[in-house]
Amino acid sequence: MPSFASRLWRTAFEPGFAPGTLEHVFDPFYTTKATGLGMGLSICRSIINAHGGRLWAEANEPRGAIFWFTVPAQRDAIAVATCSTTDIK
Repeated sequence: MPSFASRLWRTAFEPGFAPGTLEHVFDPFYTTKATGLGMGLSICRSIINAHGGRLWAEANEPRGAIFWFTVPAQRDAIAVATCSTTDIK
């Protein structure tokens, strides 16, 4: 089981979720907007899942929503990011 580097969030202060819609917000083509395609959150979740993370949403009472995601820590990525160019041969 990987250890997670961060638990990040984005708070939206729009009207929030109508009752019964929270479980559908990540479904492809699900939208509440008149001109929405319903692909944004589905694509985001697919990308995060492909990297071993998790994306979910919660109601932010009394108004809005909170979107959370986690991604696993990558030791190799951290090592590469912290080494200097003189360390690379």
